[in-house]
Amino acid sequence: MDWTDLNWLKPILMPPWSLALLALAAALAGGRKGRVACCLALAGFLALATLPVANGLQRLVEARTPAPAASRPQAVAVLSADYRAVAPEYGEATIGPATLARLRHGVHLHRRTGLPLLVTGGGTPERFRPGLGEAMRIAAERDFGVPVRWVEPASRNTMENASLSARILLPEGISTVLLVTHAEHMPRSMRAFAAAGIASVPAPVASVALADPEPWSLGALLPRTRALDRSASAIHELAGMLWYEVVLAWRGKASR
Repeated sequence: MDWTDLNWLKPILMPPWSLALLALAAALAGGRKGRVACCLALAGFLALATLPVANGLQRLVEARTPAPAASRPQAVAVLSADYRAVAPEYGEATIGPATLARLRHGVHLHRRTGLPLLVTGGGTPERFRPGLGEAMRIAAERDFGVPVRWVEPASRNTMENASLSARILLPEGISTVLLVTHAEHMPRSMRAFAAAGIASVPAPVASVALADPEPWSLGALLPRTRALDRSASAIHELAGMLWYEVVLAWRGKASR
């Protein structure tokens, strides 16, 4: 297994598991310090489940998006996200809602610019048929009526999205893309594509920073699962950005 692929650690290190484990350890430790730590873990959990905290974290992540490439885009690259391994209504596996949101935006950009479309995604279980990249192509062509020029079917993570897409695009003379992914995922994605030799013009989906701010209300302070999911996703991206810098620095040293 590639040492940079630590997907199995994500559920443990990210909320809510990390906070639950902290609370459990504090409870087992007992004493005043243990009670204080347990209360802090619970307070952190509740704070992350509020919309003001979740939206603030997402804006923090989005603010780290690099400046767009100065060169003109030559293609639209759509990164995969989730999938549905069982979709009885289609009789086959298909893309999930997050991937669909990205693909829809990619299709919109293709129609607006005329640029060719690349979809990238893989790493799905054996029972997932067709593969994720192929499922994206099927959805684009069958459901949106838009041709996909290139399918990258093997990537397991964002760094591989970039490196394997670069192997397809660079020989075609394409060095700049309109990069389509969720806004919070954009900083890490652009960094990965830059490391692979592809410049990016960001084309984000579901940006919190660019959207009209939600009106403040007392109800926004009530914990809810939607906000906790946003917070966990933002923390995941912050950790991912740090991890990618470590990996890229290590690879740079190893190549010398």
